[in-house]
Amino acid sequence: MVASCAALIEDQARTKGLTLDVVAPDDLRAMQADAPRLIRVLLNFLSNAVKFTNNGYVTVTVEQTLEGEDGLLHIEVRDTGIGIADHQLNGVFDRFSQADAAVSRRFGGTGLGLAISRRIIEQMGGEIGVDSRDGEGSRFWFEIRAPLCELVPEPPADETAIPDPGRAVCLLLVEDNAVNRELVRTMLEPFGISGETANDGAAGVEAVRQGRYDLVLMDIQMPGMDGLTATRRIRAMTDFAGSRTPIVAMTANVLPEQIANCLAAGMDDHLGKPINPPRLLETVARWSGQTHAHVG
Repeated sequence: MVASCAALIEDQARTKGLTLDVVAPDDLRAMQADAPRLIRVLLNFLSNAVKFTNNGYVTVTVEQTLEGEDGLLHIEVRDTGIGIADHQLNGVFDRFSQADAAVSRRFGGTGLGLAISRRIIEQMGGEIGVDSRDGEGSRFWFEIRAPLCELVPEPPADETAIPDPGRAVCLLLVEDNAVNRELVRTMLEPFGISGETANDGAAGVEAVRQGRYDLVLMDIQMPGMDGLTATRRIRAMTDFAGSRTPIVAMTANVLPEQIANCLAAGMDDHLGKPINPPRLLETVARWSGQTHAHVG
């Protein structure tokens, strides 16, 4: 899991001339935990570390302590970036805030990713924290406890396509939940995928009418006009080139009949929530027609 996350960020780190390393023991035991949500947290840590580091390194360290039938997993991301002042440390995990407004203007982002990360780890009964000094880098970490388990051999998995970093992908995200909008942005930002957002179905229809997008990610349950209705409206706009833009449902509605309803409304594919980062990248690569590489 950690190696895969690092691989997704590696090109971004290399572009900035940073060294990205993973340090982990060879004898780690398998643990039964929620990997997709832990991937979200780790990708957020890594993305921020690379964003706020101009020189030096980013290192991911993995430690595991065995406690009977449980394992205590400790993962931290250390960087040599701009750091955080002492008086700002208490607020870095707060929702809708960032340590410094000047940092937000310079580097972009709203700081929501860290608030989401804290919620994920706390819901798992774990701990999350940060140690940092202004101008001397940061160390973001989390710990979770989970049962040890035995790995069941699986057949080789299909490789996961990721978008071509050399070609721009313009994406429209139609989603009424601000936290979900920020989460998707955090997942896609390391790959240079730009995008616009719409807060409901009606705004999404108008955005497609006014602009040109490679892909639309459409939530289903939204106030006002829902995603199914919005998709039907877009498909009915036969006079607009954007009417045939690929539309992918992004919803917690995952029952077979619910997926069928999405396809019947004119959607091209379906992404279940909670979003799995590799699956999101694979979907963007496939439907934008800009596949670059593969992650095993």
